Amino acid sequence: MPNLIILLKADGMVDIDAIGFVGGACDNATMLLEKALGKVKNKTKKKEFYNIEGQKTTNQNKLRIR
Repeated sequence: MPNLIILLKADGMVDIDAIGFVGGACDNATMLLEKALGKVKNKTKKKEFYNIEGQKTTNQNKLRIR
């Protein structure tokens, strides 16, 4: 089951981990959070992002928003 893990840090940074998504589905899942929270400082697409739907490895991406 796909999950978003959101960490609110004392310095005002927000980390969002998208876990269990296939391909670009993580972008769709985090889009509203990115817009609501502000400018994305860093967005890392892990190797799992490039998997196509149906493959067993899942997508895990990480965002940092200030």
